Amino acid sequence: MSREGRPAAGEERSRRGRLPRAAGAALAALAALAAHLWIRSLRLTVALDPALAEEGAGARPWVLAFFHGCAWPLLAWTPRRPTAVMVSLSADGSLLARVLGRLGLTVVRGSSSRGGARGLRAIVRLLERGHDAAFAVDGPRGPRGTAKPGVLAAGRAARAL
Repeated sequence: MSREGRPAAGEERSRRGRLPRAAGAALAALAALAAHLWIRSLRLTVALDPALAEEGAGARPWVLAFFHGCAWPLLAWTPRRPTAVMVSLSADGSLLARVLGRLGLTVVRGSSSRGGARGLRAIVRLLERGHDAAFAVDGPRGPRGTAKPGVLAAGRAARAL
């Protein structure tokens, strides 16, 4: 290690608390496989609001909202079109982003505490291009079960349902 705290030639700095890239990819693949197998065992009934069955409603993007810890039914639901999800920029979020990507979701990085405005703009662009979107509406820092305004802002900006 050099005096400036940079790695010396041929030396690699270890990232504290982070998995090496190959290990993270392998863990994500294993977690995605386990999630896929478990999800296939779920029985899910989707009850749609009658307004979603109205003529023209199917052409507009949908914004799906759930609370942290309640996303499994979303993964078990067969999406009607490509679906974008926002995942935090944390180290845990990196693993989750890999898993969700392997499960077929379009991942946008950001959260209410970091990178949220950029992530929200990316979600709105995807909604305008025909994706649906899914949000954990209570944010990573809580309070748990209290919705943050981002999901409404995205839905309104893209004229989604």
